[in-house]
Amino acid sequence: MAKKTESVLLTIANKVEKSIREKNLHLEYPVILDFCRNKGVSSYTLHQIIEQELKRTESASDTECDALGFVHARHQRKPVESESSISTSKEPKKAGEAATPKPSKFKRFLKISGRIGVGVVVILFILAGIMFKKLSDKNSTYRTRLGDIQSELNDYKGFRFADWFSTNHTHDSTDKQEYEFVVKKGDTLTADCHVDCEASNCDYLAVYIAKGYEKGTELLKLSGSNKSEFLSYTFPESGTYTLTMLYHKDSSVSVGEDKAKVTNIHIMSKKIKKAKNIAEQ
Repeated sequence: MAKKTESVLLTIANKVEKSIREKNLHLEYPVILDFCRNKGVSSYTLHQIIEQELKRTESASDTECDALGFVHARHQRKPVESESSISTSKEPKKAGEAATPKPSKFKRFLKISGRIGVGVVVILFILAGIMFKKLSDKNSTYRTRLGDIQSELNDYKGFRFADWFSTNHTHDSTDKQEYEFVVKKGDTLTADCHVDCEASNCDYLAVYIAKGYEKGTELLKLSGSNKSEFLSYTFPESGTYTLTMLYHKDSSVSVGEDKAKVTNIHIMSKKIKKAKNIAEQ
């Protein structure tokens, strides 16, 4: 009985294979189905045989497969490709490999927005750098101009020399400072003078003014303990003058701090051409 069944199934398989190769399976199918019913073979078994033969046979057309409902078998068959198509086609995906999902519109939007955002940030940084450079150049120009204005104000309003402090503390010594400058007639020299030393002109602070190479004129002589005096002198003529400040100590006795100083040395002038420290002895 088993051999008879195998024989029937083999006969059915041969009929199916023949009809597939002759490409008329959709026409022979009713005949083969009646044969199966007469031999006690179910339609399910027939379908299994057809699917196996379709997988094995490359000659069945898509029309035959669709007509009989064997879409699954058709898709499982390997397509026959020419050598040219094989060389140009992409590498087939591995079995079981999932297809790469296309990114959603929202994800694409986020990606594009991110790129645009980066570009905007870069542009903003470049613009900020340009603005910072312009502001720096403007501030530099402003500071230069402000310096020029201040210099002009100094030229027209007056000039201040560095304060002077005596440094000699040994007996029978003299410390001296000189400034040379050019003034106009009517300009005024002012200074604050202070001394703390032995009195009676034994130790003393003296201030002289001289024009050119002429002998200097004594403007002030100050001696004693914590003595201060304000100095003011108006220049009678225009020209180059030398201001000399000196502190002299005699051969004995030291009193107090034993030093002199001249501070806030100003020349109030319409315009001072030059002023410089010419000597320090």
